Amino acid sequence: MSFPDLYHHPKEDLVFAQLKLRAPDVVEQIGDLRREHEALAARTRELHAGLKAVFDEAHVPREAFVRWVRAFIDLQERHMQMEETEFFPAALQYLGPDDWRELEAKMTTADDPLFGERVGERFETLRRSILRWQEEHRIQGGH
Repeated sequence: MSFPDLYHHPKEDLVFAQLKLRAPDVVEQIGDLRREHEALAARTRELHAGLKAVFDEAHVPREAFVRWVRAFIDLQERHMQMEETEFFPAALQYLGPDDWRELEAKMTTADDPLFGERVGERFETLRRSILRWQEEHRIQGGH
């Protein structure tokens, strides 16, 4: 599974469910966000399989690969456009501070690689590793 499938879409699904309680008519206009997330996951799996086949040096017709990539990109773009123009503005308009506190409590997980409890520590470790690598190569390369 991809990052969006594991962390991002479940959070959006929670917001969507809360929005459905507060503004069901608005949610009806937005459509079925969960079904879109399932379609995105299917396209991601399809593209992953295509990339794996290419990396495994299987014979993959160029047209098929381009079709997989285009379908993935098109669906992602449509989905993100809908979120930016309809879903997120509706959530901001119809959900109140109590809703957001409740959602935040449900969404916060220690293992989230971008927003979890140990993110700062991991990025600091990565930063130190990069700086160490840079220094080692500067010394070895004579720069």
